[in-house]
Amino acid sequence: MHANLFPPSGPQIGLLAQDLEEVLPQLVDDVTDPAAYDEQGNELSPAMTFKSVNYIGLIPVLIGAMQEQQATIAEQNARLDAMEQDLAACCEGRAMMQGLGGGNTDGQNTNELRTSEAADQRLTITPNPFSEGTVIGYTLPKAGMVSLQVSDASGKSLFNLFEGQQMEGTQRYDWNTSFLAPGMYHVTLLVDGAPLVKKAVKVAR
Repeated sequence: MHANLFPPSGPQIGLLAQDLEEVLPQLVDDVTDPAAYDEQGNELSPAMTFKSVNYIGLIPVLIGAMQEQQATIAEQNARLDAMEQDLAACCEGRAMMQGLGGGNTDGQNTNELRTSEAADQRLTITPNPFSEGTVIGYTLPKAGMVSLQVSDASGKSLFNLFEGQQMEGTQRYDWNTSFLAPGMYHVTLLVDGAPLVKKAVKVAR
């Protein structure tokens, strides 16, 4: 190594100039370090040309990238919230149609009551986002037939986590998500056909 290019001792953090040059060539320059001589004029080390990174110029680029990333995240969150509302409305409409089709003359009023009750079930997913697993918690105001369903971001049903009769009170389901690909999902809690939907986000480990 050139005599003038020895780095300080200890771990160092930086960028490979060759990698950065492929993306932002304007931040990489070729610099020539002159040859070094002793007092008698003997060459100690030859001249060497190397690449130098303009770290100061990199700062506004990084800030701009972070701002763009935050704007993208905000846009995606808004889209996810809209999709969650659409999915909840879809499930509610389907439950009402099932009630009307079952011969119940006051099916609409019954399903509206069930939907109101579902709002009190306090469906929670903790932690959320998650990587390997999470806990689904909910409170049943009364005993009933319970179904926990998972759908993808588009609302397509994927699988059931649980289906069966449960007593009133606080319930929990330990959800192992290690087999799921990272992405956004919806968890739907159905109690006697009344839906409650929550967004669930799986992140890479």
